[in-house]
Amino acid sequence: MAIYNSNSFTGQRIKLDGNTFEGNKFTNCVLVYGGGPLTFSNNSLNGVQWEFVDDAARTLGLLSSFYQAEGQSKKFIEMLLSTFGKQVTTPQNSLESDDE
Repeated sequence: MAIYNSNSFTGQRIKLDGNTFEGNKFTNCVLVYGGGPLTFSNNSLNGVQWEFVDDAARTLGLLSSFYQAEGQSKKFIEMLLSTFGKQVTTPQNSLESDDE
């Protein structure tokens, strides 16, 4: 896993999977993501295009089909996006147990 910190990338096609990008500047780049491990924080994006491949492309395709279906499917995607990454609280009556 390579670590890129405080670099400037211009006009490049960059595969993101398996790397850490912190505090970089991307200008007119194509950022390629396939669904693998990635740390991506405090970066500046100018004129960036995204390319999703492999697992990431399949996941976005599925979510897109839900969203385009309107009704409850669209509401599910909106709820998913609005709550993603937030703290999850486990109900007291959970079926998960470490006592097995």
